[in-house]
Amino acid sequence: MSIIYHIVGKPLPGKQKSMLSQFRTGAGIMSRLGSLETRVHNIVMGNAAGNIGLACKFNNFSDAMRALADRESDPHWQELMETMGSNISMELQSRVLLRLAFGELDLSAKVHHIRTYSMKRDHLPQALEMFKELEEIKDANTKVAAIVPSVSADMSVLHALYQNNSLEEAGNAMDEVGMSEAFQKLVIRASQLGTLEKSTINIIA
Repeated sequence: MSIIYHIVGKPLPGKQKSMLSQFRTGAGIMSRLGSLETRVHNIVMGNAAGNIGLACKFNNFSDAMRALADRESDPHWQELMETMGSNISMELQSRVLLRLAFGELDLSAKVHHIRTYSMKRDHLPQALEMFKELEEIKDANTKVAAIVPSVSADMSVLHALYQNNSLEEAGNAMDEVGMSEAFQKLVIRASQLGTLEKSTINIIA
């Protein structure tokens, strides 16, 4: 099991560099406190384009919560909070806790393409079975994962995550797999379980 602590903010005008610097400092602190991987990323396309995110990966909920608790008394974190208070660089958009429900999560992949479905939880087992079929038709350069919320304002979603090492790889996957008959049949079946609400592409900052 993998747990993801994820924050997204909208940079204020002229403050993108400051926000990136603050998120990168925060990523370093979370790594020192036990995060297995971190990812500072720019949302470049689709929903929330222009925003910046920070993802931190943990083995389990206990490790994630322990790191968040330890963070509050960490002097480097306190210093960062003072800096962010005096140099406000963003509007917070979301702060959530997510769970890996299927596949492999690779925060080091250059490109993350996320397709978000609204879905009732009783449809989740059927949807996860479809990810097994997706594994069989995806190309060799794409890693696939299913992510669901654990603490979020919207609990009725499923995120299908496609991970590539370049935008070109992601584009090839969209051409060769996304447009294939087999994938389109999966999309139609998925539409019977939930509604595709939005699609987002982010890249490592």
